[in-house]
Amino acid sequence: MAKSKSVWLCQTCAFEAPALENPCRSCGSWNSLVETVRDRPSARVRAAGGRTAATPAQPQPLRAASADRAPRLPLGVPELDRVLGGGAVPGSIILLGGEPGIGKSTLLLQAAAGIALAGGRVLYASGEESAAQIADRAERLGLMSTVAADTVEILAESEAGTIAEATQSGRPTLLIVDSIQTATLAELEGPAGSVGQVRGSAEVLASVARATRKCGGSRQRCAGNWGRRDPCWPRHQRGEHRWTKDPRASRRRGGHARWRPPRHPAHAACRQESLRLYR
Repeated sequence: MAKSKSVWLCQTCAFEAPALENPCRSCGSWNSLVETVRDRPSARVRAAGGRTAATPAQPQPLRAASADRAPRLPLGVPELDRVLGGGAVPGSIILLGGEPGIGKSTLLLQAAAGIALAGGRVLYASGEESAAQIADRAERLGLMSTVAADTVEILAESEAGTIAEATQSGRPTLLIVDSIQTATLAELEGPAGSVGQVRGSAEVLASVARATRKCGGSRQRCAGNWGRRDPCWPRHQRGEHRWTKDPRASRRRGGHARWRPPRHPAHAACRQESLRLYR
């Protein structure tokens, strides 16, 4: 196991400093650096299927990699599948963002039901709501009388290493983490939602998705200044961007131009709206 070390992480711009300094040399913010323990790879090794430096990944020809491609996985929500270019790519991470109360959790639960109706299994890891609260939402959506009531598994857990282990053992078709801002790593210091915790948790979840070739989806609440206080590092861990009240994919790997719909009221998760392609 690598020796752990301590770094100071800016909560505004994610700049790493070897020692405490004021102001932050990158963004100029005062009192924004928080001490974080780094370089303890136990959760990352678990998420990658136990691979260590003694068993590194081997290069392979492009033709062999092309032969391993899998078709996109439809999520069962027609307009969401359309935004994602036909569905989720196996092994990818999708970050769903939007204002509080806009219906992010409802949309994720509908996607979980769509996977279940197609014969897949879903692991729903919730750090914000209890299993009973999620069951109440499923009841309101009419999902308790479908096969989703038996094939969607709820895990009331926010520790990313534990979620990774459950994914490795259960091998679900889709992993949902609600939300990434509540996810933590036991070997990292700092509260849930801090830059260090969200970054570390995103790395672990991205590693387990790539190792198992399963799809992962996580939810993130967007406040008025979320673009500044939540830097762009979670976006680099995933292939698709966010679905909001103005549903669009502002970053979608494996597709062509952006999908952008007309704006509509804040109950997008309960009503299908047509999307338009702008080139």
